[in-house]
Amino acid sequence: MPDIEEVLVPALLATVRDEGWAPPSTVGAYVVNNHPSFDSRNYGFSRRGMLVGSLDFVEVKGVTGPDGSSHPWVSLREQVSGERAGCAE
Repeated sequence: MPDIEEVLVPALLATVRDEGWAPPSTVGAYVVNNHPSFDSRNYGFSRRGMLVGSLDFVEVKGVTGPDGSSHPWVSLREQVSGERAGCAE
């Protein structure tokens, strides 16, 4: 079973947008394409979003869409490798 940071940190860095946040669906697509055997159930979570939301190195925020509904977006917290969303400090 791969270390969760080894799977998700590259996925977040590869999918963040200019403002440093990524939609979870884009991160998930990256993970599936690069780690097809990855399964959140191996880490005790029935859904990938629940797993990501539980991680200390990931920040989750709600973004209001044009229709008024809230959608989660994710970003790396600053303490991971001295980087935040792919920008060196």
